Amino acid sequence: MKKILFLVGILGFLATSCTDNREDGYMPSKVYMIKSGVQEYASTSDQTSAVATAWATKSGLLGASCVVTYSVDAQYLTSYNEANGSEYELLPESCYTIEQTSFSLSPDDLNAKFFVTYYPLKIYELCGSYNSPEKYALPIRMDVEGLESLEDRTHVLMTFNISAPN
Repeated sequence: MKKILFLVGILGFLATSCTDNREDGYMPSKVYMIKSGVQEYASTSDQTSAVATAWATKSGLLGASCVVTYSVDAQYLTSYNEANGSEYELLPESCYTIEQTSFSLSPDDLNAKFFVTYYPLKIYELCGSYNSPEKYALPIRMDVEGLESLEDRTHVLMTFNISAPN
């Protein structure tokens, strides 16, 4: 009988000691854009191409996976103009290329880097002058599947300041 009680005691101890409470009280991971709001990218008109970047970051200590997708959001540009009294126009597709828009983040990944290749000479020709970053913009939205995002950090408005060749 003593052996049975001893065995039951050991099993009970093992069952309760295997409970992992290390993550209790932690906030769930969220995804947000490091650079949000208006971001100006500078280049010169003699550059063949230049790169604008944005990236999502996963916060929190809890390992979680998700899919981050970036897209051009013309509605955001309209809303931004109305809210801020600005008159940005949507950058035409002929002025940029986007290679990859969707990224899978494993529990160990922290960032989903997004690249836009833009063409300074084409933007300069559209503007008709140098140093006109307030003319055209590229509104980028980040959507996340599998985790929550910080709602006020899901958009970036890329503007382009093209200057004269050096």
